This record gives sequence, structure tokens and C-alpha cells, in this order.
Amino acid sequence: MKKIFRFILVCLPSTATFILGLACCTAQNPGVNLVVNSSFETGGQNIAREFNSHGWTFFVIEEPAKGGVTNEAQDGNACFEIRAEGGRGFLHSDPFPVKPSFNLNISLWIKGSGEAAVEILWWKEYNDDIVIASDRHRDVLKTADAFAEWKKLTMQAGVPEDARFAYIRLIARKADVAFDDISVTTE
Repeated sequence: MKKIFRFILVCLPSTATFILGLACCTAQNPGVNLVVNSSFETGGQNIAREFNSHGWTFFVIEEPAKGGVTNEAQDGNACFEIRAEGGRGFLHSDPFPVKPSFNLNISLWIKGSGEAAVEILWWKEYNDDIVIASDRHRDVLKTADAFAEWKKLTMQAGVPEDARFAYIRLIARKADVAFDDISVTTE
């Protein structure tokens, strides 16, 4: 994500003092991946009931389920595997900023057996103090049975007018599914 700096010059006539302020805003560049650690190369390798790695958080929604980084990657040294043969697990990316009315291009690699899904969740606000869902809170982008060999899935999503943040949710239900090389870019 590229940072753009804007300098603001303010003149206070009563003191004839000039103040130089610095304001920072974030801009999205087409083609730049908005997902942190999209190939799971940062963080330890283990399968557990709870997992929080750089850029990702795993949740057990229905027992039995566990997830973690393994070395059975489509590309590179790591991927994320959810083992939920009788349950359901969610893997959430960290939230990333989005711009209303932009289109997002989303792609990822998937392999395994059982039901898998890709969702994007939209947020008006998302920070340490407050989280407010967008009016159109969730889009189910793909639902499919996993594949025996690595297969690339691609999809698009239009950012809702009231959304300022989003995150990707990867789901395995009654499945053993691996995900790798997640990409979310603007057009």
C-alpha cells in the first residue's frame, strides 16, 4: 500500500507564524495486493485449534476443526490448511482499506476435499475502538468442493458505497482444505 503525503500550510495572521502540517492518507494502487502475508510465508508452521499468524486469524466455528500453516504449498514454502472433517473453520485476513465503487479482483489457490467457500466481509469502520458492519455486510464469492490437486479460483467483487474496510474469509466445512497465494487487487 502506497502512502501519499500532503503538506498543509497554515498562516496565523495574529502571530504571523507559519505552521507546516503533515497529513497522511492511504491510496490503493491497481495491481498491489491488499492482503498481508498472502502466501503464509511469515509465521510458524503448525496445525492447532487456535491460530493467529501475521495477517491472519483462524476460528473454530464448529468442532472438530483446526488450522495452521503447513509446507504443502502451491508455490513457495507455506500454505494454510483447515482440517474440519466433521466441523467448520474460518480463516480471516486482517482488514484492509477499500474505496467505494471500486472493483476488487480476488484470486487464490485451493486443494483438498470437502466443502470450501470464499467470502468478503465489508465494514464502515474497523479499528481497535469500533467495528461497524456495512449495510451489505457479506458477499459469498465462491462455494465449491475442494479439488484433489491445486486449482486457481478467480472472482470479482464491487465495493459497497458505505464500505471503507474489508477482509477475506476462507471457510472449510466438513473438509480438509488448503489455501495459498491469496490476492486482492483493485482494477
